[in-house]
Amino acid sequence: MFDKIKREIKILKLFNHPHIIKLFDFIDTSSDIFVILEYASGGELFDLISRQEKVRIIQTLIDYIITMKNRSLIIFMNQS
Repeated sequence: MFDKIKREIKILKLFNHPHIIKLFDFIDTSSDIFVILEYASGGELFDLISRQEKVRIIQTLIDYIITMKNRSLIIFMNQS
């Protein structure tokens, strides 16, 4: 499982976008993985968004994932 997490972390390090928190580095030990992220002030994003907006955002994300899956742009890996 750690290998899959490490792979995802390495991919996240490649992202460079103003709306995505930057992942600078990670440290892995035999039992833990620590991630070093960009500092984001202002508190939790979900705390700043109203309940109605949260529902709309989640619905939009689900629609987006379904659309991308239908276009074969994302592939869900078998967890076994």
